[in-house]
Amino acid sequence: MAGERQDGPLAIIGVVLGLIGSGVGTWATIDKQKQADEIAGMQVKLQERQDVRQERGAERDYMLKVTERVIDAMGSGSAQQQDVARVLINTLADSEVKRQLQNALVAAAVPAVKDKLQKTITREAQFAAVDAAPTPAATASKVAVDIFWCEGPGAPGRQAQAEQLRTAAEAAGSFGRLRVRPLPESVNLRPGYGIFSNIIRHQYGERAEAADLQKLQPSLGSQQISYNTPNYISAFFCAVGN
Repeated sequence: MAGERQDGPLAIIGVVLGLIGSGVGTWATIDKQKQADEIAGMQVKLQERQDVRQERGAERDYMLKVTERVIDAMGSGSAQQQDVARVLINTLADSEVKRQLQNALVAAAVPAVKDKLQKTITREAQFAAVDAAPTPAATASKVAVDIFWCEGPGAPGRQAQAEQLRTAAEAAGSFGRLRVRPLPESVNLRPGYGIFSNIIRHQYGERAEAADLQKLQPSLGSQQISYNTPNYISAFFCAVGN
């Protein structure tokens, strides 16, 4: 009879079908969200790849322009042009092409420029050798810290700050290998450097250790980077006037 409760099999089947329909709608929503997330992730990756291609293209074009300037300077006999070429070489990322340009300019440069360039080559080789040194096994389980001080005018004050931070970090006992290192001016001209402040650089995974280091020297800023340097953070004392 109309208006009475339907407790029979048909009513139960109706409820079950309703629940199934609701479930299908929910799963469809979840699937759509999942697809949207996957599409968004793919778009991000494609954009990253496009950015990398554009960056590599820009780097290649810049390297060609620097190469042209070096070739012109080599044949000019002009100390001024050769010194400009020397500085331009310093702005290139470390690579075999860069070393070839350095060696070519050394062979053709006037004595004053040759002397500067040879000193740069030596300093960069020393810097690379320290970079390549393995982490001692005894400290490998903790985050390693390199504390850099920028060479150039005001370097003694920056070096003193770096030494003070290492002493404090050693006393804290929460870090692994601790090194104080000079940052040559030519290296600081490379892509990825260009540091002219007092700052800590770290990846997302080392943000806690970076915060602990910052507490030891509050004047240091903090910057999260995307370079793949796991279990490692770096501090820089490069502010002008220090």
